[in-house]
Amino acid sequence: MTTFNDFSSCIAQYDPHALPVSAAQAIVRQWASPVAAVERVPLHDALDRVLAADVVSPVNVPAHDNSAMDGYAFDGASLATAGTPTIDLHVAGKALAGHPFERAIAAGECVRVMTGALMPPGCDTVVPQEQVTRDGDTIHLPADALKRGANRRLVGEDLAEGQPALRAGRVIRAADLGLLASLGIGEVSVRRRLRVAFFSTGDELRSLGEPLDPGCVYDSNRHTLFAMLRRMNIDALDLGVVRDEPAALEATLRSAAASADVVLTSGGVSVGEADFTKQLVRSFGDVAFWSLAMRPAHRDVGRDGAAAARDRRDQHAGDPQARGPHRIPARRREPRRARPVARHADRLARLRRAQLDERSELLSHARPRAGRYRRRRHSRYHAVRRPRLNDSFPRNHND
Repeated sequence: MTTFNDFSSCIAQYDPHALPVSAAQAIVRQWASPVAAVERVPLHDALDRVLAADVVSPVNVPAHDNSAMDGYAFDGASLATAGTPTIDLHVAGKALAGHPFERAIAAGECVRVMTGALMPPGCDTVVPQEQVTRDGDTIHLPADALKRGANRRLVGEDLAEGQPALRAGRVIRAADLGLLASLGIGEVSVRRRLRVAFFSTGDELRSLGEPLDPGCVYDSNRHTLFAMLRRMNIDALDLGVVRDEPAALEATLRSAAASADVVLTSGGVSVGEADFTKQLVRSFGDVAFWSLAMRPAHRDVGRDGAAAARDRRDQHAGDPQARGPHRIPARRREPRRARPVARHADRLARLRRAQLDERSELLSHARPRAGRYRRRRHSRYHAVRRPRLNDSFPRNHND
């Protein structure tokens, strides 16, 4: 069992009550065990799954030499032996994809081919149809139009037989399914999906469809967790709402731990008299960390993130261009009138000033919630221009 000493010896500035986010991620990466179970699934069920083993190609891709163009296939040796600027070839037949021309051509002959058609016996070069002129069953092409071997795809050029097509550990995407199907592979070995059990705690919570008693609210966190887990292609086990009773919580935690790889809980982790989750989890073993040193909705989370942000500001303090164009706020160059300044007593921060011309009306001015506009420093006021009835469009706002 991992102890506090193990965590503290591997993580710098270890503090289980206020752990930086980067340190918490390091703990999870170091001590969490990947899912080892493997299962075989058909291609239609393999999307977004993790390959458990390399997929080796059983065939060559392409399987035969074929034409890369719509044109005419012929023996490229005639290009070097041509004594005239123009080569004349007799069209001996036609080859389509799935319908090869099987007879070997004679000297001075060519075969009409389409893209993907097998190269006829004795042919190694394809001239595009745009570079020839045809007169009945004879074509004329410039002797210097192309080189021998042009516009021919060789067998195994894309993928040779016995070579890995996809490596283990790869997340299978839509294009990978097409590749596997082109190799004739109908099933693949993948890792079992991660199983995550989750539930909410609280006597005040009600499920959707239940009437709300005084002081009660609908459980919303559980539905948010479910959506996030499904988007990550995880098997989500919804255990519902658990009341604030130690026995019920313990039974749910033990059942979740036995059936899932990860257990997520919502609620019951504060210091209230009915918050039992923390004490119950501690009774099962050591807890690596309990709180994160971060502010909700803040870009630089944790003490290490805040320090990194200060270092970046200090580094580029004298060089505005080094911050990048997206960090330089736009400035209004036209003269401004005197603008009011609003203050929030709880934040002691200045709000964005709003200036409207005589045709505009301030319809709403909502106080922003804490942290909501920290990334958008210039969005403190919400103003909507409503034209008056005698306005016409377009209008010059400076009239």
